[in-house]
Amino acid sequence: MFVTKLPNTLRAKLTIWYGLSAVFLVITTVVLFGVLLWRVVHDQIDHHIHIVVAEAKHIVETYLGPERERLLRNLVSEKGMTVTLLSPDGTAIVQTNSPDIAVVTEHQLQKIAMSTDRQTDVPSHFTEGGLRFASTPVFVGGGYGAIAVGYSLFVEEQIFRIVASIFFVVMLGILVPLLFFMKNMLARELFPLEEIANTVSKIADHQDFSTRLSISTEASEFRIIADAFNSMIASLERAFTSERAFFSDAAHTLKTPLAVIHAKTQELPSSLQSAKKIILSSVEHAAGTVQDLLLLSKVERGVPTTFQRVNLSSLMQDIVDITKTLVQQKQVRVRSSLSQHIEVLGDESQLRRAILNVIQNAVTHTKKSGRITVLLSKTYEPRMSALLVVRDTGHGISKQDVSHVFERFYRGKHHDRISGSGLGLAITKAVIEQCKGSIFLSSTKGKGTTVRIVIPRVS
Repeated sequence: MFVTKLPNTLRAKLTIWYGLSAVFLVITTVVLFGVLLWRVVHDQIDHHIHIVVAEAKHIVETYLGPERERLLRNLVSEKGMTVTLLSPDGTAIVQTNSPDIAVVTEHQLQKIAMSTDRQTDVPSHFTEGGLRFASTPVFVGGGYGAIAVGYSLFVEEQIFRIVASIFFVVMLGILVPLLFFMKNMLARELFPLEEIANTVSKIADHQDFSTRLSISTEASEFRIIADAFNSMIASLERAFTSERAFFSDAAHTLKTPLAVIHAKTQELPSSLQSAKKIILSSVEHAAGTVQDLLLLSKVERGVPTTFQRVNLSSLMQDIVDITKTLVQQKQVRVRSSLSQHIEVLGDESQLRRAILNVIQNAVTHTKKSGRITVLLSKTYEPRMSALLVVRDTGHGISKQDVSHVFERFYRGKHHDRISGSGLGLAITKAVIEQCKGSIFLSSTKGKGTTVRIVIPRVS
C-alpha cells in the first residue's frame, strides 16, 4: 500500500485545506441543489398530472362513446404519459398511452383501484412501476370507477440530469479558477513568511549575523515579526562581534607577557632546572592556547583568506602517514581508503590543522590494539562533495557530551585526563564551515566515535 506524504510547508497545507474546503462547498451546493431540483421537478409533475386528471374526469363525466375516447387520447402527450379509465369493478374501459411507454400492467391497474379515494374529489398521487400516477374517482357505468393519469419518471430523471449537469459544469467552471486564485493568493500572502524562513535558515547555516530581513507586505503582523527579528539579529551580531573581539584582544594581550616569561625562564640558573622545566611547559601550553584562540578568532570573524585548490587526496595521504607514526607505540591499526583526485577550495594549512585535530582525538582516545579507519570518497547528493570519515574504536563519548564537543574549551567529563586547550574541534568546525562544508559527530559509549566531514568539491 502506497502512502503519499503531504508537502510539509504551510503554503501547501493551506492550499490543500482551502482547496478541500472549496470542493466540499461545491459538492454540498451541488447535492443541495440536486435535492431541491428533484423536489421541484417532482412537484411540477404532480401539478401537471393533477391538472390533466381533472380534465380527464371532466371529459369522462361529459362525453360518451368514441368522443370520450378521442378526447382522452388527445390528453396524452408525445412522451411518457398514460391515461386509464376504470369501471366500478376495476376493469379498464379506456387505456391510452404515449408510444414510448408500455400499456399499464395488471398490477398497476390494481394499484390505481386501491389508491383511489372514492370519498373525496382530491386526486391521490402514488408511484408504481416507474410511473407517477394521479387518480380520482369518476362516475361511470352506473357507479364510481377511477380515472388515472400516469407520467413516466424517466422524463423526470432526464430533466434532472440535464439541469444538474449544466449546474455541475457551471460550478466546476467556478471552482477551477477559484482554486487557482486561492493558490496564487496564498503564495503572495505567505511569501514574506517564506522569506523569513529562508533568512533564518541562511543565518543558521552560515552564521552570518550581518544578514537582515527585508520584506514588502501590507500585513502588519509580518512587519512586526520582521522588525523584531532584525532587532534580535542585530543584538546577536553585537554580542558575537564583542565576544570574538574579546578573544582576539585577549590572545594578543597575552602573547607579549608569555613571551617575556618564556625568555626570563630560559635565564634561570641550572640549579632550578626542575622548576624551569615545569614553567616552560606551562608557558608553552598557554602559548599554544593563545595561538589557537587567535586562529579561531580569525576564522570566526571571517578575516579574508586566500582560498586555493587543495588536493585533499594528497593531503589525507600525508595525514594518514603521520597517524601511522603516532600510533606505533600504542599498537593501533590504521586502515585507510582514499579516493584520488579530490580537490576542494580552502586554506591548506588550516584544513591540515582542522583534520589533524580530529585524527589527534582518535589517536588519544583509541585504546591499545584498537583501530582507526580513515575514508575519503566522492559524493553527488545533494551536491558534488568530498566525504571524509574518521572512525575509531575508543571509549566513546556520552550522549550528554556529544552535543557540546564543538564548543570552545569543552573537554567533557574526562577533561582531567586529556591534555590540550579544548579548542581543537571548535577550530575544526570553524575551518570546515569556512570552506562551506559541515561536520557531524556520532559516538557510542564504550564502542567508539565517528566523525563525518563534507566539503564541496571542485570539478
